[in-house]
Amino acid sequence: MRKTTLSIFFLPFIILSACSSDNTEVQSEKKAVSEEDAVNESTESTEIEDYSLSIPTTEDMEIVNEVTYAFSDESSEINWASYYAEIKNNSDMPINLSSSSVVYEDEAGEVVIMVSDMGLEVHPGIVNPGETAFVNVYDPIQDTEPFTGTYQANIEMQPIESIDTLVMHETEKVNVIFDDSGSFPMIRATGIVKTSKEVVGYDLAVILYDAEGNFLGALTGGSDDDFYSAGATTAFDIENPPFPGQLMSEVADWKAIAYSIQ
Repeated sequence: MRKTTLSIFFLPFIILSACSSDNTEVQSEKKAVSEEDAVNESTESTEIEDYSLSIPTTEDMEIVNEVTYAFSDESSEINWASYYAEIKNNSDMPINLSSSSVVYEDEAGEVVIMVSDMGLEVHPGIVNPGETAFVNVYDPIQDTEPFTGTYQANIEMQPIESIDTLVMHETEKVNVIFDDSGSFPMIRATGIVKTSKEVVGYDLAVILYDAEGNFLGALTGGSDDDFYSAGATTAFDIENPPFPGQLMSEVADWKAIAYSIQ
């Protein structure tokens, strides 16, 4: 009887000990899972917060210079409005501004032209941190009489972080020519682009300044989508967009930029 009594007495103890051990392991596992979930939630929260901080805003883009012109082409009886801006990227990421738009207003503040991203050019197409880009917009004004008023243009920027790479090229022998031989005075820019690496096509802009270094605008253009090897040289001759004739006597200095986007 003693053996039986002892067996019955110790059996619950063994079972309780085993249960206690199992419960401890389960609680430890639950605690580990809970801590892991907390770490994951904290990491996800941090990642979301960091991502939100990386979204560029219009405050990151500084308008350094901007000018608006309105003039008439007597030969074609077309009235033109043009807008140029120099914009600096003050963020810490490369920015694409090609989704921006420009609104023209007359002297009364009425909107007369709205140019979407389809009619807007940005050079270079990617603005690296601390660098500047040049915006170029020009459109005909639907007036029947020669234009005599003034317009004010405002850019509505839509900065987007760019994942592409900007490749800059060298420019040589850049010259600005004032051509008034035709019925409409033209400003042209000529020169040579030397590609820095293998690319398919390139774009370029020649930025114009007066004698005091004031920004006047830019002529823009580009090559065909052909293959260019590193070190290849090609000549350019650009004359767009149309410039008012009175600017011909004001242009005193210029610089050229040529680039590709990969």
